[in-house]
Amino acid sequence: MFGVKLSLLAGILFGVLSLICFGVQDILVSIASKKIGPLKASFWIAAPIFTLPAIVFFLIYGSLSIPSVVLIIIIGPIAAGGLLAFTKGMEIGDVSVIATIGGTWGAITATLGFLFLGESITHVQLFDVILIVIGTVLVSFNAKEVFRKKAALGTGIGYGFIAALSFGVYFFFITMLTKEIGWPAATVFVGLPISLCLFVYMRYKKVGVAIRKKDVPLLLTAGLLGLGGTVFYNLGVTYNYAAVVAPISSASPLVTMLIAFLIFGDSLRRNQKAGIVIVVVGLVLLSV
Repeated sequence: MFGVKLSLLAGILFGVLSLICFGVQDILVSIASKKIGPLKASFWIAAPIFTLPAIVFFLIYGSLSIPSVVLIIIIGPIAAGGLLAFTKGMEIGDVSVIATIGGTWGAITATLGFLFLGESITHVQLFDVILIVIGTVLVSFNAKEVFRKKAALGTGIGYGFIAALSFGVYFFFITMLTKEIGWPAATVFVGLPISLCLFVYMRYKKVGVAIRKKDVPLLLTAGLLGLGGTVFYNLGVTYNYAAVVAPISSASPLVTMLIAFLIFGDSLRRNQKAGIVIVVVGLVLLSV
């Protein structure tokens, strides 16, 4: 019994580490997108990190089952489509609205895990997960900006929902792949189709791939953080249910807002402060 509890706690811990990585990465991705554009930044953050490890793992594994190959292939366009929808929504719509909608992917992954993976959580755990989702929404949402720009409220919302659905399905499929081939292989193999899809779209949009040397450290750091977030998520669902780990991992706006407050001196709104408290309370209760 103690061993089972320790395993579940490990899953929660890896989920927290995942949200930290994704939260810090969001700051760097925002900076990189402003420097070289969101599409080029997305490609270079993913491509170098996954390509070589994927080749090495393929040589080690030799062959994969047909269901695993199918999952790897369909994951690429789903994740790339979600990323493109999210960046487009952020470009044309209200940032706080799109970030709030996009951040609900954890609830979608949790629901899919409950429906299709036979995951069963207690009513108390469900309540804690709902607290984390509500807290994440409060942390992301900027009500003042929304009401100030209410005439343009609908702009980009469709892209936000597409992003949330795509990310939710993407992490659900990663959960399935992790259970099939283990977290190391699942982590590196999914990066190749995502990078390929982004590259094809870049060529279609006639966006060049060249970058400046001075941007490499920023892109490499963001890529490593994204890799870390994915690794910790995959480790988390190895020890605990996706219905628990996904909402924790998707609470990354908590870290992004805290960094903006502590390092960049941004002020926290009342709903953000309440959201931070609610997320922390949910995490603590989930760990008890």
